[in-house]
Amino acid sequence: MPLPLMLGMPWLAGVITSAFTGLFVWFTQFLTKRLALVVAAIAIILAMTAAFFLAIEGLISALSLAAPIEVTQFAGFVLPNNISSSIAIIISARLLRYAYDWNVKFTQLKLF
Repeated sequence: MPLPLMLGMPWLAGVITSAFTGLFVWFTQFLTKRLALVVAAIAIILAMTAAFFLAIEGLISALSLAAPIEVTQFAGFVLPNNISSSIAIIISARLLRYAYDWNVKFTQLKLF
């Protein structure tokens, strides 16, 4: 009785090995595609944030150049020197928060 059972073991090992190999290949392809999409999304978000930050910085600098001298002198007494960077950072942070919230809602809709 044990001899026929032993003869079927290599066949069973081959079936199990091929099943696990196919599963591993599918999982790595799935993970690689997901990872590439996540990296691309992060790169796009970072590029858009940097462009948005520079656009806000440029707008505030242009506004300070177009403002009358009296207004800029008065603003110099009240506001710090890095006000344009501060405003750009605040607006960029709010935009990133909005994008994060939207992404979480989209992911929740996709999962559930």
